[in-house]
Amino acid sequence: MNIKELKLICYPESKRTTNDYIFFTLIFRRISIYFSYFLIKAKISANYITIIGIFAYIVGCYFLTKGTFYSAIWGAAVINFGMFLDLIDGEIARFNGPTKLGGFLDLQHSYLINAMLLPSIAIGLYNVSGNKSIDILLLSFAGTIGLCLFGTLFEIVKRHFKSRPDVFSQSSPTIGRIIAYQFNNGQWGISKLGRFLYLARMNILTTTGVMLPLLLVCTLSRTLLWYVIFYSIAFIGLYLTSVILMVIMLRLKRVRFE
Repeated sequence: MNIKELKLICYPESKRTTNDYIFFTLIFRRISIYFSYFLIKAKISANYITIIGIFAYIVGCYFLTKGTFYSAIWGAAVINFGMFLDLIDGEIARFNGPTKLGGFLDLQHSYLINAMLLPSIAIGLYNVSGNKSIDILLLSFAGTIGLCLFGTLFEIVKRHFKSRPDVFSQSSPTIGRIIAYQFNNGQWGISKLGRFLYLARMNILTTTGVMLPLLLVCTLSRTLLWYVIFYSIAFIGLYLTSVILMVIMLRLKRVRFE
């Protein structure tokens, strides 16, 4: 089996949706298949790769808590490596077939970095701060809580809100897709503005977008403080905006809840 044949299995056309325009997929999917090819030949399972990715996140966040310039660089680099492994384990899993353990580990892979990243950076900044300001710590935890609550809201929407799930892909419905579909007067597809907003959110506010490469850039430029402030406020705003828009949709009876 060559690379081209493997790619048809590991990354079939059915997976090539709007997410192809999200940074990590757009850039690193072009090279991840070569690593997947080698690992499949070596008969290494996707679960082992996922576990290594989880370990990379933990180690990376530990380095970030140190707060020094070089430890932060190592932390950012290791975390980006963990994200790259997330692409590879998905490709291997599609080749070998999914498992229940793999599904569980993959969720931990995704949720772990969301829960640990901002507080780890904030702890590092706190440790090296001359005045030991607590404000950045509180803001980072508030942002992380906002992101976790948004994830919970996403699960509620996926399970209980009834609307057209296939706005521009065949995946489960999300808040943004439901709202975009309704504001598009129930027409198939999505408006250009809706598509732009979706891609902007996915590229800016998710770890599959520019969030982790930007972490490395901000580490090198010594602007991690602004990184934490921006993402903390953005995650809080994301959750509050989603709740408000969903309440509006319910009041207008544009979606129903079961």
